[in-house]
Order: sequence, then structure tokens, then C-alpha cells
Amino acid sequence: MPATTKPIRQSVSLPPHVARRVKLLAKRRTVSETRVIVELIEAGLEAREREKEQFFDLADRLAQSSEPAEQQRIKQELARLTFGGRLSGEVPNHRTLREERLDRLAGGG
Repeated sequence: MPATTKPIRQSVSLPPHVARRVKLLAKRRTVSETRVIVELIEAGLEAREREKEQFFDLADRLAQSSEPAEQQRIKQELARLTFGGRLSGEVPNHRTLREERLDRLAGGG
């Protein structure tokens, strides 16, 4: 007989704008607000796991790539995954420690 897992009760404070959105989603879907919160958390956790898998897939491709153009493209994608859109203010051709580590991973230095 499979063991059933008992839900763990948590108390969460939501910002008012988030609480309104949760309430609206619950009303539209005719489910409880708790159900909406659980589904949103599960979706967020799954998205983080996919991002992690994508990061490691790209790191593997970088390590196996021997083409400089491909390596640069992969580095940019890794940076986007890591930092999002926050790289636009960086100085062109400024090598960060992260880029140097990625180069070493790719066998380029």
C-alpha cells in the first residue's frame, strides 16, 4: 500500500498586487486560491529545473566546441541565462572572471 504524503501547512504573506492576481485566477478557474498558489510554485520550480538543465547542456556544448564563433555564441547564451538582460551596460571587450572560466572550460585558455 503506497504511503500517502500529508501536506505541510505554510503561512505565506503576498504583496497586495500578487494576492489580487491569485484571487482573480482562482475565480476564473473556479479553484481555491491555495490551489492556484501551489500550481504557480510548482510551475516556477519546474521552470528553474529546466533552466538548470539548459545551463549544463550549454556548458557541455561549450566544453566540446572547437569553433570560436560557436563558443562565443554559447558564452552569450550562458550569460543570458545567468544574468538575464542585465549585461547591456557592460563595457565591450571587457573580459570578466566568468568569461575566463568559461574559456578554460572550453579549452581555449
